[in-house]
Amino acid sequence: MGMKPLIIFLLLLPLFSSLSGEAMAAPPSALLLLGDFSQKVDLEYRYSGYTSDSGGSTSSHNQNYFREEYNFQIPYAVFNPRIWRGTLGFGVRLEQDSTTASPGTSTSSSGTGFKYNFTGSVLERSFFPLSFFSRSEQTHA
Repeated sequence: MGMKPLIIFLLLLPLFSSLSGEAMAAPPSALLLLGDFSQKVDLEYRYSGYTSDSGGSTSSHNQNYFREEYNFQIPYAVFNPRIWRGTLGFGVRLEQDSTTASPGTSTSSSGTGFKYNFTGSVLERSFFPLSFFSRSEQTHA
C-alpha cells in the first residue's frame, strides 16, 4: 500500500514539471513594458546646376536641396505581451531648398514634417484577436 502513492507520484511528476517550466518561462508582467528602441537618421543632399553662354551673355542656374529625417520606434506591451503588445513610432523631417539663377534671381524654401505610427494587437493568440493601428503624417511647407 505504501508503494502505490509513490508510483502515482512518479507517473504524475512529468506533468507537474512541465507546468512549472511553463510558469518559469512566462513573460514578465507590468502595467507598461518597453522593449529595445530603434532609431534611424536619413540625410539627403542634391545639387544641380548649369552655366550657359550664348551670344556674349552668360546665365547660370544652381539648386541645392537638403533633407534630414529622424525616426524613432519602440515596442511596448501592456500588462503582459501575450495580452496586449504593439509598436509606437515618431518621426520628424526638415527640408531646405535654395535656387539661384543669374542674372539676379534667387528663391529659398523650407518645410517641416511630423509623423507618428501606433500599432497593437490584443489577445492575438485567442479565437477573437483584435488588431489596431493609427498613423498620421503632417507636412508644413
